Amino acid sequence: MKQGQASSVSHDAHVLAMALKLPATPLEVAFEEVPVGTPGGFGPTDYRLVAVIRFDAGITAALTRADAGAAPESVPVADLPWFPDVVKAKLVRGEQSRVTVRGRVIDGEAMFRPRYSTGSAVLVEGTDYILLMAQTS
Repeated sequence: MKQGQASSVSHDAHVLAMALKLPATPLEVAFEEVPVGTPGGFGPTDYRLVAVIRFDAGITAALTRADAGAAPESVPVADLPWFPDVVKAKLVRGEQSRVTVRGRVIDGEAMFRPRYSTGSAVLVEGTDYILLMAQTS
């Protein structure tokens, strides 16, 4: 975020539910949707949505059930200042500003509405937080 620019982060689960097909009302959300590319150019504008979502343990278990045997992986993620402290503590900074987090990759596309066509989700290892990244195309 550039200095002087207002934060576009929301904590409103109802607004997030309009962008995603959430399986239940989350206990906690933080997210932002930002334009990708050059604003004001010709053609459609694409958007990137980054969300940190915490559900009741039963919902999280249901979301990860299909991937229960999957080993944790290091997943490339955004490094955003508004992430909850517990998620920030799990970020690993590598070479060339590369940031990853360890966790179990889950089917984030099951939560996408038609607006989003690509993305991923990961249950951050050692937490109850799902980090979801989606993009229009």
